[in-house]
Amino acid sequence: MYRKYVTLACFIFLYISGTNGQMATYISKMVGPGYYGGIYIRDSSIQVTKIGEISLKRSSITIEPHGSYLQVTEDATINPILTNYDGYGSLSFQGSLKLPIKSTITSVYIASDSAEYIGKIHPSYKQGHPVDTASGSALASLNWVVQGAQAKFDLYDFKIYDILPGKEYRIKIHYLIPNTGNASQLYPVRVLFNSAIQNPGIIELLYSPGTKERTLTLNINKMNLPIDKSTSLQIPYNDSFDVFTTDTVESSFHISEIDSGDWSGKYLLLNTKIPDSVITKMSTPIELVVLWRWNRPNSFVIKSNYSNSTFLTTYGYQAISQASAIKLLVNEIIATGNKTGLVHSIQYRQPEIFPLCQKNSSGFAKLDNYLGQFTSSYFLNSGYFEYDTRPDNPDDTVPDLTDSSRVEFLKSIKLVHGLYSNGNGILKHLVILSSGPVQISRNLITLEEIDTLLSTISVDCSPAVWRDVNFSLVKTASLNKTLYPFGSFYLPEFKPATVILQVENGSKQYSFPISCNQSSFSIIAKSNETWENKLSWTGLNASGSVIKTVQTEPLVYKSIADTGLVKLWAANNERLSETNESNI
Repeated sequence: MYRKYVTLACFIFLYISGTNGQMATYISKMVGPGYYGGIYIRDSSIQVTKIGEISLKRSSITIEPHGSYLQVTEDATINPILTNYDGYGSLSFQGSLKLPIKSTITSVYIASDSAEYIGKIHPSYKQGHPVDTASGSALASLNWVVQGAQAKFDLYDFKIYDILPGKEYRIKIHYLIPNTGNASQLYPVRVLFNSAIQNPGIIELLYSPGTKERTLTLNINKMNLPIDKSTSLQIPYNDSFDVFTTDTVESSFHISEIDSGDWSGKYLLLNTKIPDSVITKMSTPIELVVLWRWNRPNSFVIKSNYSNSTFLTTYGYQAISQASAIKLLVNEIIATGNKTGLVHSIQYRQPEIFPLCQKNSSGFAKLDNYLGQFTSSYFLNSGYFEYDTRPDNPDDTVPDLTDSSRVEFLKSIKLVHGLYSNGNGILKHLVILSSGPVQISRNLITLEEIDTLLSTISVDCSPAVWRDVNFSLVKTASLNKTLYPFGSFYLPEFKPATVILQVENGSKQYSFPISCNQSSFSIIAKSNETWENKLSWTGLNASGSVIKTVQTEPLVYKSIADTGLVKLWAANNERLSETNESNI
């Protein structure tokens, strides 16, 4: 077998973005006044025309975990499908490749018949590095396409030159995908050489345990398959799948050391989020109750005049949206170690009451399930559109009152008041919101009726409407507290506004401000000193004053002379280093 090394005109630290593009077959011909009799002369130009596609004949993908990154090998066999070829001109494969953000290619291999070509990797990882053509002209090129800052993948143009019709080409690419989120790893893997016209019915997926620090799960075609030993799967062709961890780890360090040479140093890949336990220790206890009002629930669904079909109204969709927002709110409060409850006031019906509950309690499970049931299907089959009767209200002594809104409001506020504890040093907060229309409203609630019930409770009622209730009185009666945005609602400040994360080595401390709403944080860094296996978290309130500092210990992966981690560091344009790296 004839085997040679050539320099690919590529800079082996790929970034890719979006969904995968496809490759196609192109022809390059000399055109214009400079072309005569097949001789290339001065002022000639090259015209590149698409004349076909490629077919992906075979594909196998090998994945191998290494601490906080995934090593992937795609082995693909492709061949040209020509639709308009006259036998003249230089043929090439051209297309786009898309890899997860901050990935890096470590090697490229191309073979046809008995000839093999292996790309040399430039040690500097520097785009624009002169191409070494000592062993011949470049066989392929791989060029980064500049995209916006919000891109989730990186895009590269990939070309293979001087291909021959009727020949198969085998392309093998080795690349590394770093964990760029929190310590709950998620690696999106894509078939890079998927074809626009012909893909194999089956692809082979190989799993090698690698260093096997954590058990991974493979998601293919909506199936989750735990993988913890060498596995070979033949699966129906799919151009994407995910690999992820299911265990609960909030912070992780992947560290390695190179003793000598150009890349000597101590490397760190940090993945974390602000642990719930840290937020709990920095927070003031809060008890949150949501009062959710449904005005005229019979307005949520309407019947067609021409059939038995039913349709959701704007109010029905509003109720579904509010259920999701409340569910998200109570889950976020529960995650901080605090308590939450719900009073659901449905006009003309008895309210649903959920006492204050905590994380992992049966009460919270019931509340979470209750809020999760409100979907389009629920309302379309609820029968609310048939509920038009307004029951008598013997407790209402106000003349000419045509519904029970006033009584229902006072009853609900009393129920809310009764849910709070008598503990000291606890913030008590009420969120009031409503779905459904209110046609005629009168101010039938007096300040005296609600003053004693709300005087120790702060209230967010800005999105609420309720017949016969003046919410300016509700705000007057409630505890005067400055409220801050919290998702779709407003709450008193009970947890830090910002957290400063500090990472240290023997000589330097790095500090990173992180929003409490930020779900993940990641850095990759190089130091001359050993990284300390701890994280320091300092909470700041809205005015910038320090609340508290808490320390945690991450899960630590240690690998010896891990060149993969070095390559990920060198390829990352957000890398940290204590020295000026002139060779990057």
